[in-house]
Amino acid sequence: MSALHKELQQLADLNKDAYEFYQDAYQKVDNGIIQIAFRNLEQIHRSVVIDLQAYLRANGHKSEASETVVGSTREVWAKVMAAVSNDKDTTFVRHLEEAEDRCLHKIEDIMKDSELPRDAVRMLDGEYETLKKSHDYMRDLKAQLKSA
Repeated sequence: MSALHKELQQLADLNKDAYEFYQDAYQKVDNGIIQIAFRNLEQIHRSVVIDLQAYLRANGHKSEASETVVGSTREVWAKVMAAVSNDKDTTFVRHLEEAEDRCLHKIEDIMKDSELPRDAVRMLDGEYETLKKSHDYMRDLKAQLKSA
């Protein structure tokens, strides 16, 4: 497995975890506006996973979930569920904003590689813009809930 393949697979895993988090959180929050936001963000992360998996397949790599990432993500999700307070909406937003941070930092780390193939750079540039918007939306939502 090449280093790039491994990095892209980890990015796909993080985004898969994010969309699964949004999917679960959607069912547990009370605020209808937050539910809609979670649905939209779930679809964004699902789209990133689809794009990354397509890129990996097109370059001859089989997409396989990393056990390390999946295991640590389940652990994080269990902590989130255990930490849910009386203010479920704020708790979920705070933890999901952290998931957004992980996705954004991972893609930024991958893009620092000056040896990336051009097609990978093009694909990652588009995904970065998507993940940046998703991240910024959750950051702003977190700030709004905090100030309310």
